Amino acid sequence: MNPSQLEARLNAAADGTWAEMVGTDWEFYARILHPAHDTLHGDRTVSWQSIADTRNIRTISDRSWFEVSGTRLHQGEKGEQWDAEPTVGASGNSIIPDLMTTLRKIEGSKAYLGEFDGAESSDEQRATEAPNILVSHRRYFISEMTLEQLDQTVQNEDRWGFSYVFWASSGDWCINADIDLPSTIIGCTSSVGNLLLANDRLEVVRISPDHPVRA
Repeated sequence: MNPSQLEARLNAAADGTWAEMVGTDWEFYARILHPAHDTLHGDRTVSWQSIADTRNIRTISDRSWFEVSGTRLHQGEKGEQWDAEPTVGASGNSIIPDLMTTLRKIEGSKAYLGEFDGAESSDEQRATEAPNILVSHRRYFISEMTLEQLDQTVQNEDRWGFSYVFWASSGDWCINADIDLPSTIIGCTSSVGNLLLANDRLEVVRISPDHPVRA
């Protein structure tokens, strides 16, 4: 799937929906929830579901972090089980290593990486000089690379503040690590989705593509 093909699927999605993040027509859509952390007890990860259970919340697929935890992001708040809230975007994203481990099990050696570095999306001069794509009203500048290069780039902790959209040239998956979300969004084939669900180090919740994005 080349950038033009992904762009067509993005443009076909309704504004403000999960499908707008990764495109239409995937067999499987999910949020991979970024865990909270209990740094007082060995930096233990704390799942959203375990937090929801303490508040008698049964389903979390479409719920925001505030609805699950009762606390708002970026307010310096703490919960009973955790003292560090989930990260947002790609920077310091603790689920990325386990996600990439799963993706490397899939055949295919090439991928595309779109990077949003915090610059204004109306950067018209750069947009005429480099391949780019609009995702949820942000302009991402695109590079083609191997999966190994992609792995190194998205796990580079020196690149703080970045949002990434990356997808397999084979068309098996597309991932959005948006700087405003405490979850990583994926659209993929059913076989890739099953691999993600089988990875017990990831908290994967299925979502409906036409539902509104929730932080």
